[in-house]
Amino acid sequence: EQLLFRASAIQRLDSGFWPRPTMHAIEACGTTGDADAALEGDVSESTTLIFRHLPRKYSKHDVIFALERFVPRTAFNFVHVPWDRYSTHNMGFAFVNFVDVQTAQAVLASMQGSTWPGDLRNCPMRIMHAHVQGLTANLLKYVDSVQEPDNSHCPVIFRNGLRVPFRMALQQARREKAQSISARSLGHALRGPVVPAAPTLPSHNPNIRADGTAGRALQGGPPNVTPNFGSAVSSSTVQAQSMSARSLGHALRGPVV
Repeated sequence: EQLLFRASAIQRLDSGFWPRPTMHAIEACGTTGDADAALEGDVSESTTLIFRHLPRKYSKHDVIFALERFVPRTAFNFVHVPWDRYSTHNMGFAFVNFVDVQTAQAVLASMQGSTWPGDLRNCPMRIMHAHVQGLTANLLKYVDSVQEPDNSHCPVIFRNGLRVPFRMALQQARREKAQSISARSLGHALRGPVVPAAPTLPSHNPNIRADGTAGRALQGGPPNVTPNFGSAVSSSTVQAQSMSARSLGHALRGPVV
């Protein structure tokens, strides 16, 4: 059945027949305007896309086959088709992470609104950027959402176009996350704790309020005088030096006989 499906899809593609969805198909899928609206989303920093309106019989291998009609296998490194564990169908969407932002944008622009190979519904794809971004983040998100991660419907991981065993890819993702956490902790330790600034004490001068504005001068009293602590310190220093000089003079002259 899979071979017949793939042969039929290849024949349709090689003949140049890749149909655009009709208005009847769009209304049947309940996506009037949704496919075009998805293009307006911000995908400037997105590498992970979600493909909606997936045929319910599609497997992850069928999604890879459809992607390879547009980009080589080296262009993506994560393909996941969530499966309904209570039935024999997928949940109608797939997650694909691409190796860079430019590839993701090109795929979104070229595949948006097309139909899946072999889909008799002629239903248009709706492609959007996913909330979870990146290979590592998607792997760890998947592991947290299932009880047995390594199963027949687990994500497919690629590295330079070659498939990587799921457990090996998961171990690498966990190492990368641990290294990221260690780097952040080291950065906080090097910066040290944040010391709050000392509070500003109110002035005890009756002519100056706590906010630095005039006091008695506004009530007809004597004008405010801003204390010059620098001048006071300088005057005290001069007086001390003068007293020391006089004491030294008396000591040199000796007692008066």
